Amino acid sequence: MHWAIANAVAGTGDFRGRDVAAYAPKLGDILHNNRSGHNFDFAYAKTHTAYESHSAIVIEVGSDNRGKYLRTIGGNETDSVGLKEVRLSPSGKVLNGSGLYISVIETLL
Repeated sequence: MHWAIANAVAGTGDFRGRDVAAYAPKLGDILHNNRSGHNFDFAYAKTHTAYESHSAIVIEVGSDNRGKYLRTIGGNETDSVGLKEVRLSPSGKVLNGSGLYISVIETLL
């Protein structure tokens, strides 16, 4: 993640780390989250090269009668491949009241 954030700062590379509070994920991006009860945030990810976390690929962005959402697919989620639905704000940003999500890796490929 640290490397992807450096790409975003420099405006280079195909993978750019974005603050989950400021960026609306799109199809193919990677949602980066805490695991094991940690509460790391974007500022921490920007200044540290190693910490426990997990990521999953955004495979759908849409809306339903409850509002906007995205769906991810990730490996090693309770020892299997898992699908997850994440609710989004009206502007398309991840709702992150619990602090679970750290950042989004914008995929430019």
